[in-house]
Amino acid sequence: MLNRAFLATVLDGRSEAVRLARRLPRSELADMLLVGADAMAGRWERAETRLRAMPRGGSGQVLQPLLLAWAQAGRGATDAALATLRPQIEGNRLRGTAALHAAMIADLANRPREAEQLARIALAETADLNLRLVQVVAGILERGGKSVEAMRLVDSVTASGDELSLYSTPEERRRLLRGRAVASAVEGMAEAQLALASALRGRRRRT
Repeated sequence: MLNRAFLATVLDGRSEAVRLARRLPRSELADMLLVGADAMAGRWERAETRLRAMPRGGSGQVLQPLLLAWAQAGRGATDAALATLRPQIEGNRLRGTAALHAAMIADLANRPREAEQLARIALAETADLNLRLVQVVAGILERGGKSVEAMRLVDSVTASGDELSLYSTPEERRRLLRGRAVASAVEGMAEAQLALASALRGRRRRT
């Protein structure tokens, strides 16, 4: 009954979901909700502790390192965050996803050289370009002083006939380069969950 009540509050977006989540110690969904609540409140060390205690099987095997790295970035530990993602970047089948998140973490920490190196790995590992990837990578190139290359990347995909074709004018394309696609560690955590779903869908299409 408690689990059904929890799921109902989550689906309804009700605040009681957090209170009920604290009473479900072996629920991955409850753990994720509590991690998000800690992150929103700036309790990064508590979020990190919860993430380290999560099981590593299934989707958690990929998602846990991404969320852990963002929690570390949230408390200002950029080196620790990048070290957390390094094993995934060096050998994981979803290394492009890990590299992209590492690039965004380095970018937020104003480490342009590392951000660019990691962004290039992400770009090389992605067979099908998408709006989010282009926005992140091109923005990093722009902030690293590679404006011409950044715009060339945007130009190369705007005629592909998909969502990028919405950015058909030079001004609309330049707008992609303004600001950061992910502006905080909290946004990074949300992006990680979306990226995992997208990456897993891509793997299923290729198998």
